[in-house]
Amino acid sequence: MRRGLWLAGAWAAMWLAAGCIQRVPEVRLAEPRPISVLYVVDGAREAGVQGPPVELKAAVEAALSRRNLQPREVPLQPLEAGFGRVRESGKRFAELARQAGAGELLLLVELDAEFFSHLQGRYRWQARARLTAGRPGAEPAADALDFPVYVNFDHEQAQAVLATAAPTVADRAGALLDQVLSAAP
Repeated sequence: MRRGLWLAGAWAAMWLAAGCIQRVPEVRLAEPRPISVLYVVDGAREAGVQGPPVELKAAVEAALSRRNLQPREVPLQPLEAGFGRVRESGKRFAELARQAGAGELLLLVELDAEFFSHLQGRYRWQARARLTAGRPGAEPAADALDFPVYVNFDHEQAQAVLATAAPTVADRAGALLDQVLSAAP
């Protein structure tokens, strides 16, 4: 009986301590600062890469604007051939750093969506995002998401799924940039 009470108390203390862990507060820069952003949507095997849906770009840009960052989208087209073969985030981030202006912050948004199942009349997809952010010449910070997205119709494919996932991806991109901006330069 005592052991059971002790375990219950230990679990309660652990949950209270976990609740005290706080996310980095949202950073708002005093002066506007440019940030180079590259979006890459990976297709199925050997299908190459493409750009993101408009809704996703708008959500990420809104998250950046709240932090007084001025996004400049790096065009995917010149990098498309190489990125279709190489899916390593580190190499993609290095290429983004080469394409970006000097001293700019960098954000790489890599996305993927894969059909998972048909469940109770809805279509379940698995959305994945890998976010990499940092300053040129410094070790970048990264965050990976893997979560389900539900759509109602069969014709809604990867682009529609990623548009549905836009708020989640934008929130995590903002949180990652808060970490980068609050770190010592």
